[in-house]
Amino acid sequence: MVNISNWKEFNLKDIFKISGIKRIEKPKDISKIKNSFFSVALISQTSINNQIEGYIHSNLFDDFHCLTCDSLSSGFCFYQKDKFLAIKNQFNCKLKLLYKNINKYQYLFIVTILNKQSKFYNYSYQRSVTRLLNEKIKLPSIEKEDGTFEPDWQYMENYIKEKGE
Repeated sequence: MVNISNWKEFNLKDIFKISGIKRIEKPKDISKIKNSFFSVALISQTSINNQIEGYIHSNLFDDFHCLTCDSLSSGFCFYQKDKFLAIKNQFNCKLKLLYKNINKYQYLFIVTILNKQSKFYNYSYQRSVTRLLNEKIKLPSIEKEDGTFEPDWQYMENYIKEKGE
């Protein structure tokens, strides 16, 4: 069991840039396999397969190396390592850490914490951009010289590497 008694609470808006996601009409050509031609992930409202419905060929993409969040029903978050777009009429949010030199291990740690908090969300109380901007998360932290706290990124990375991806 992890001792979280020394963890500190952070506002998501202080550690993430939170926004909507670029959306497109659902194309006819969708591949279930990523390859050199079908290289942009197409995400939807699903809570399985990392929200990825398939892959498309597109020069346009929203982002990569960030979190996406289902903002319609479950409120679940997912780590997106590759370029992606969302299907139009789907409700998803994007969370990009504001810190430099962040890696997938830190994102995977945070996505686990965020998904524990998703139990508060449902179809009638959605995890929207507005609610994410007001949401708080408890994280391992280190005290800076000025007495303030910042997330302990090294702890998060080490924890995920130790426990396995």
